[in-house]
Amino acid sequence: MAFVKGRTKIPVPRVHCSFTHRKKTYIVMERVRGKTLADALPKLSEAQLECIFAELRGILEELRALPAPGTAIQSCLGGSLRDSRIPRPEPRFGPFPSTQAFHEWLREGLGPDQKPQYVDDEEWAEIQRMIAMQS
Repeated sequence: MAFVKGRTKIPVPRVHCSFTHRKKTYIVMERVRGKTLADALPKLSEAQLECIFAELRGILEELRALPAPGTAIQSCLGGSLRDSRIPRPEPRFGPFPSTQAFHEWLREGLGPDQKPQYVDDEEWAEIQRMIAMQS
């Protein structure tokens, strides 16, 4: 939050502290009073929606424009990651020193000249294009 607050005009609540308890991380922050967007949306006019969408678009543009602090793929604390969309025997993975290292891990070290027997020629051509883009 401090990173975003110090580099954008995005309103960010003040963080009082953060801590980990029973392997879960919590952030204690200033309460922002008002209705949630989910509660307000059904009652908004078309013009109000357009205004909100424009504001959200601006926020996303500011976030996307932030320079990355480095090229590592890691958790916000610099450690391992967890993503239920990536089916692996171990629930946590990484960190990775670079995007290239992460991509290599995703494809399980598969190189451009290591076609698996279970992959047909069309799929293999697509995999090779992906590997070339990632190198």
